[in-house]
Amino acid sequence: MTKRKKKLILIISLAVVAVAIAVIIVLIMNKEKSDKLSWKEISAQTDVPENDFSNIIFTENCVLNIPDTDGFSSFSIETGWIEEQEATDRCLSIGNLILGDVFTQEDFNKDSFEVYNRAMIRKTIGEEYYSCSYSKSNTFLAYKQSTVTKVSNADVERIIRLDRGETTDGCIYKVAGQDYSAQQALDYAIKLVNETLKDYLDDVEYRATNVIVLKNKNADEYYYRVQFENVIDNVPVRDSTVTATSETSEFYMYSNCMYVSICEPDKAGEVYKMGGISLSEEKELEDSYIPLDDALKLASDFMAEYYEREISEISVKYIEKGFYGDEKSNRLEPYWCFISDTEYDPSAYTIRENEIMVNMSTGEVIVYVPEAMMYKSSLK
Repeated sequence: MTKRKKKLILIISLAVVAVAIAVIIVLIMNKEKSDKLSWKEISAQTDVPENDFSNIIFTENCVLNIPDTDGFSSFSIETGWIEEQEATDRCLSIGNLILGDVFTQEDFNKDSFEVYNRAMIRKTIGEEYYSCSYSKSNTFLAYKQSTVTKVSNADVERIIRLDRGETTDGCIYKVAGQDYSAQQALDYAIKLVNETLKDYLDDVEYRATNVIVLKNKNADEYYYRVQFENVIDNVPVRDSTVTATSETSEFYMYSNCMYVSICEPDKAGEVYKMGGISLSEEKELEDSYIPLDDALKLASDFMAEYYEREISEISVKYIEKGFYGDEKSNRLEPYWCFISDTEYDPSAYTIRENEIMVNMSTGEVIVYVPEAMMYKSSLK
């Protein structure tokens, strides 16, 4: 065989190998692409999936919450700082709406905005102390000291998980000496949030998620706390922001929820709206998402070096994530959330839950450990 023929055969062989490699690459890419499904396909699943992973265990009553939505978007988040005069006006109005016309302009702490970045108003009437504050980031807290003291020192009698389909049926307790049902407390809190305070809240839906029944440790007396979450197109927004520095994969919690504490029938003694959500830009995501089974495997692989986790709820939520000092980096994106319950602390702002979160588009895994109030991300 001549050198020329050998060279020709070699070139042909290399070309065949190259074509074969290209075909394999295409097949791999197509396989990776086919691993994602449309939301219509994913949302058709109504049961908790089979689980073969040893480090992720589903509880007997584990629920699967699939939101009734047509699809998802990615949102940019604006901080939405406000000036002192607007904070002052809002503080006075909100304080009087919630606590009952107790404040006047003379009750303001004159230097609070400059020193604490919030307008603050306080007043003592008889033995009762009233307070309201409104921050430049649109967070507010209005309360009577007697309510805060009662709620903080009470034991948890019951938690009604509205977000898991539980109802208030038959839940009636003595509140300030009167029979007052959990449904009455819920109706009152919803009206307060969605009607009375509507003009002072973010332009997103607020939905009640839990009714917490609290019992006085020393008397036959009960209180209610109703918690709310933000909702976008029927998709809940997780009640905390995942915030980090750009140099580390450690993330920390900043809460976005809202709650109403009730120690007297149809009277709020405490309302706390935490960091708000201001959506500035919406980008509709491609209708191609990581299915639940694959998200579960990603979560299991990432958790392998840590410890096993019992899961009581699987849901889809928007997670806000960003970096310190870079407001433009804050975005809201959909994640699979694998949730474990933790004990409720009445002095805390929310029911703090262990969560493993998997980005439905990128596959990033974030695990939240509330004991340490810290996140770890699979993306360095």
